[in-house]
Amino acid sequence: MRFTFLRLSFNDSHFNHYLRDKDDEKGNTKLEWVDCKNCLQEEVDGEGLVWVKEVNLNFNKGTTKVFEGLIEPKESGDLQVNPL
Repeated sequence: MRFTFLRLSFNDSHFNHYLRDKDDEKGNTKLEWVDCKNCLQEEVDGEGLVWVKEVNLNFNKGTTKVFEGLIEPKESGDLQVNPL
């Protein structure tokens, strides 16, 4: 199953991420680590200014993907992932 994008929304929109599928067939192992660091800020239709990166969003039966990223806050506060 291939997803075209994966959206991560937080209670502070400055931290929102939009991961696009890069349509890459390699990496179809049972366990895959997906590096979500080094994103670039970009204007996305319907999302506004978000952090964007292209990653492999192809999921096969029995596959586990671990998405790892980095969020650097400007000030202290509570950060929560918003339910969709």
